Amino acid sequence: IGAGLLGIDLAAITAAQEVEGKYLMRGKAWWRYALSEEGAEIIHEALRERNVEPVFDSGVDHFEVDENDRVTTAVDPNGDRYDADFVGIAIGLNFNTEILGGTDIEYDNGIYTDEFMRTNHEDIFAAGDITEFHDLILGDRAQNGAWGSAKEQGTIAAKNMVDYGSEEFRWVSSYSITHFDFPFLSFGHPTLGDDHVEAKYSDTEWRRLA
Repeated sequence: IGAGLLGIDLAAITAAQEVEGKYLMRGKAWWRYALSEEGAEIIHEALRERNVEPVFDSGVDHFEVDENDRVTTAVDPNGDRYDADFVGIAIGLNFNTEILGGTDIEYDNGIYTDEFMRTNHEDIFAAGDITEFHDLILGDRAQNGAWGSAKEQGTIAAKNMVDYGSEEFRWVSSYSITHFDFPFLSFGHPTLGDDHVEAKYSDTEWRRLA
């Protein structure tokens, strides 16, 4: 369950183990904020070939369990039922900013930092997907849930704790999938931007620039 970057990993793992599965997602395509339906169909077809069926405009309303509290059925918001021996859930991040309540640390969906990973408090730094950092490339605040970004932010935060201003955080986000017979690569912030162009070159090649 979940049409994002972790959800596709769970679906592909299921396929690799030759387990028939249903991949429930809310929209009409996998990673719908970055891919068109035409582009995402390449991923959908690769899953179908591995006995994992994408189910669109779905999700989960509730689960049913047996007398031992083991899941038996996933029921989606449409009332459709899917029998299950197990369920994998990857439905996004919940940022634990509640711990900052009552403090003067500035935050919204994440903790505000500058390009040196320092908060508005001179002795407090933050790193990882919980930060809304000043992105020097975009010239705006950004948030990144990838482990590579989090690791680099931690390194930059540590250096600037010792010598503030010594190194800026500058990062081009990237993501790749190697589960299929073709590569899937993403660079930058594909969900941002008002304008884009895309083209399909073959049954397994599609490109989009935003």
